[in-house]
Amino acid sequence: MNIYILGPGAAGKTTVGQIVADKLKYKFIDLDEMYLSTIGDIGDEIKQVGYESYAYKNIELYRKIKEDNQDNLVFILSSGFMTYDESIHSNIKSIQDDINNHEFSIMLMPSSDKQKCIDVIVKRQMDRKFTSNDYSKHRKVISERFDIYKDLGKYQIFSMDKPEEISKIILDRLFNDERERWNNFFDKLKDDHPLASKFPDESLVEYLEKSIIKPNNVLEIGGGNGRNSVYIAKLGLLVDTIDISDDAIRKTINLAKENDVKINAERISFFEFSSENKYDLIYDAGLFHHVFPHRRSDYIDKVFDGLKVGGVLGLIAFNEKMGTTANDEEIFKQRNMEGGISYPLEKLKQIFTNKFELMSYRPMKNCKSEDKVFGYDFVSASFWKKISR
Repeated sequence: MNIYILGPGAAGKTTVGQIVADKLKYKFIDLDEMYLSTIGDIGDEIKQVGYESYAYKNIELYRKIKEDNQDNLVFILSSGFMTYDESIHSNIKSIQDDINNHEFSIMLMPSSDKQKCIDVIVKRQMDRKFTSNDYSKHRKVISERFDIYKDLGKYQIFSMDKPEEISKIILDRLFNDERERWNNFFDKLKDDHPLASKFPDESLVEYLEKSIIKPNNVLEIGGGNGRNSVYIAKLGLLVDTIDISDDAIRKTINLAKENDVKINAERISFFEFSSENKYDLIYDAGLFHHVFPHRRSDYIDKVFDGLKVGGVLGLIAFNEKMGTTANDEEIFKQRNMEGGISYPLEKLKQIFTNKFELMSYRPMKNCKSEDKVFGYDFVSASFWKKISR
């Protein structure tokens, strides 16, 4: 699989592309850098032989690189490459179509607003030491090409976020759309499926009823059908619950009505969620083992920032009995987490102990419907206390 990143100069293509390539362990190719190292300085070349001659050589260089490197590339295209016409090279149209229709061709620009985009790009270009300081020329070029750029690629990313954040958006695209995936899951959920249960997790019940933790307010992330949030609300606690699935939130609202309790339920990804509230308890009954590897550190930071000092994370995650044992590199290569990642205790410690203190860890108990609680031993329950800093 290859990834092509398109767009104007100074959009951040090279920086973002390098981050993506490093994560995937792919070969990184910047066409401009390859031209510089194999043919010469682009500016000097244009002055000496003209733009059309430079562009022809650039196309031929692209073809040669592609012949020598078939797969596993992050390829950064020159800013003008997708604007070349057939008067420059007879094959350019088919090359452009192949790139533009590729499953991972990504157009990157700072804004979908033309004037804002031009202003940002030109400022960045003027700040570069190695580019011309001809302000009017830079504005003219990006202005003429904007309408071409904005429709390029299979995906368009308009963002002025840091390169690290933009790279995560690109890496997200490697996997299935999570909202669509979980909507399909909950839409087709049969009554006999474990996650159709309306009973709360047995480990959560134990911790709350034995007053091992005493929260006043709780955020449940990846709340599913709301079974845990409803139980928490019945105890008289304030509950916010979020889930990426529209169907899951509808089920949560219906279950809350059935039980005559109030829950603040919102359809949103945890990574997009923000709240002025800080929580005593953030409870995760199965989200973490579905988090993409490149989002794992974001998960830790958001949980840490969302908890009050001394707050607790309750975590239900696949243990050694369930989930893929593939490492992150293999997961990226497969573009598949095989239903979730296995997290034995030692792996959890490596991930969490920098910001959290482990309070307890054990496999969940296998429970039957008559127990009125939920539990399977292929997942483990752990509770983590936020470390004060």
